Amino acid sequence: ERRRGRMAALRSLDHALRPLRAELAEARIEKASSYVGESAPELRWHALERALNQLQGEHHALLSRKAMLEAEMQRRVLDSRAAAITAASRPPRDEREWARDGPETDALKEAKVELAEALGLIDEARLERRREIERLNRQVEAAVAENERLRKLGEQYVAPKGSFFASVRRLAAVAAGRSDPFDGLEDS
Repeated sequence: ERRRGRMAALRSLDHALRPLRAELAEARIEKASSYVGESAPELRWHALERALNQLQGEHHALLSRKAMLEAEMQRRVLDSRAAAITAASRPPRDEREWARDGPETDALKEAKVELAEALGLIDEARLERRREIERLNRQVEAAVAENERLRKLGEQYVAPKGSFFASVRRLAAVAAGRSDPFDGLEDS
C-alpha cells in the first residue's frame, strides 16, 4: 500500500516537473541564441546540455515506469502466494466429487439410467435381428438343398411320348366345356 502511494507521488511529481523542464530548456535556447557572438564550442556545449536535459527527463520517466512495474509485479506475486496459501488450507476433495448433491445430480443419474436402459433395448433388438437372420439363412439353405434334390430327380424323369399333345387335347376339352378326361391325374 505504501509503495502504491509512493508510485502515485512519483507520477504526480513527474507530471509537475515536465513543464518546468520544458521551460528550462526553452530558456537555455533563448540564452544560447542571445549569445550570437559565442564561439562554436560554446554553442555545441549548449546543444549538448539541452540533449543531456532531455535524456535525463526520459531517464526519469523510465525509472518511474520501472518502479511502477516492479510494484505491480510484487503485488501479483503476493496475490499468487495468498491464493496458494488459501488453496493449501482447503481440505482435500474427493476426486469423484465433481458435482454437489441436488436436482442437477439427480437428473444426471436418471439420464444415465435411461441411457443404460435404451442401450440394453438396442442390444436386445440387435440380438433378435441376428437370430432372425440366422433362421432365414437356415431356411434358404434348406430351400437350396430341396431345389437341388428336385433338380436331380427331374433329370431322371422322362416325359412319356406324346405328352405335349395329350396336354393340348385336355386343354381344348376343358375349354369346350366338356369334362376333364384326366381329372385325377394331379392328385397322384
